Amino acid sequence: MAAASTVATLIGPQVFISFQGEDVRNHFVRFLDPALRRASINVFLDENEFLKTDLASLLTRIEESEIAMVIFSKNYADSDRSLDGLAKMKELRDQGRLIVIPIFYDLDHLVVKELRGDFGDKFRDLQRRHLLQVERTKKWEEALVTLSDIRGMPRAEQSDTTDYHFIESTVVLIQRFLDHVAVRGNPREASRQGGFTVAAMQL
Repeated sequence: MAAASTVATLIGPQVFISFQGEDVRNHFVRFLDPALRRASINVFLDENEFLKTDLASLLTRIEESEIAMVIFSKNYADSDRSLDGLAKMKELRDQGRLIVIPIFYDLDHLVVKELRGDFGDKFRDLQRRHLLQVERTKKWEEALVTLSDIRGMPRAEQSDTTDYHFIESTVVLIQRFLDHVAVRGNPREASRQGGFTVAAMQL
């Protein structure tokens, strides 16, 4: 299990990590979370992800964050809780109140943007389970299409890069961004100027 969010109290902009699925938790997030904390980055994980409870608390924690890291994986669109959170992130980003950094874990960004393959099928299955909530599911789709279009960090399924090295690159990237934020003084100013764009990196 990933390290609990209460392991250490850190100051500075809160980084909210959004993910879905036990595979991502056990093989990626469990190492990403402590790596960010060792770098003195203030992290919040949704530890109630599997309980599917207390959505209001989840949305509040997203609102309290300056940065959201969205880990898009093959099962991300299989959770109404994750998609409700994603819709909140899009809303806050549109208002200039949140910077969103997508990570594409074993997934191409076009699969998310265009709702292709199994990823798209899972989303459409979820839509069908909420047929009477058209506005809600519309927000889900808009969030998936919009936020996946942000230039992020891809970790291809057939990549030679290990999770360890990918996590190292992620931590360095977040540190550079936070350093840039500190210099500029206002961590949300970047969002008002068109959102956060992750620089191209060879991973």
